[in-house]
Amino acid sequence: MELLRVLLALAGMGAATGLGDSPYGDGAEGERGSPCELLLCWYWCSWTPAQRQAGLRRLLSGAEHRVHHSPPVPPALLPYVPRVPPTALPGKVTASTFALERPCCIFDQHANASDTVWLVVAFANASAAFRNPPSRADVPLYKRLPTTHFYMTLEAAAATYACSAPSPAILRVGSDTACGDQGGCDPCNGPLPSPGPYRVKFLVMGCHGPKAETRWSDPILLRRGTGGAAVPARVPHTCPVGVLACGSASALCHHPKTQVGRSGS
Repeated sequence: MELLRVLLALAGMGAATGLGDSPYGDGAEGERGSPCELLLCWYWCSWTPAQRQAGLRRLLSGAEHRVHHSPPVPPALLPYVPRVPPTALPGKVTASTFALERPCCIFDQHANASDTVWLVVAFANASAAFRNPPSRADVPLYKRLPTTHFYMTLEAAAATYACSAPSPAILRVGSDTACGDQGGCDPCNGPLPSPGPYRVKFLVMGCHGPKAETRWSDPILLRRGTGGAAVPARVPHTCPVGVLACGSASALCHHPKTQVGRSGS
């Protein structure tokens, strides 16, 4: 209602000052203005000078908001589907970790030097409920996995996945057994708490939010119990840990703590 009154006031100001042409021509009736113009003029004249100034400020503020705060552009959906390597690999899937193929040349057309790539890990039955965070400050944390059923980890510079990056071909999810010692610092690549199954996707984040994402992987089921390969050994690191097995990530945007470690075997 306030916005309507402001619009009426602006239109009334034009009618009151003779800035607009009357639709009735140059006759006496046209000089009086139409009933609508007279109503608008009445609205404007009924306001005090302070009310007029406040109304104009609200109108201009609303116009500025519409110009500078347009809805965010949805991220580009890339056809790449993350997957566990199909070839034989020691410890490929354990009771708390699994290996992923490192995507190569997938993000080159959608990322620049200031962007980072994240891995989203979700319980398979909760992946549909995941919503891309609008900023790094809203990234879901590993420690909240039991309640949110998803988290983001393995933050790395987009250049880590470039065609020319001389990095190992494997990422290991869940290999950082020291996550509990970080004092709440995140992101964390901690051990997975149950067999799952899990689904994962890669998400490119720019300084202003998500820019591109891959499709979700097929469900990944971990081994039950403690049989098979053991949980990888403790990985020395500082807080937070970035991508394991993907080279180094530089300080980007407003987040200078991004760091990279090395993978376990």
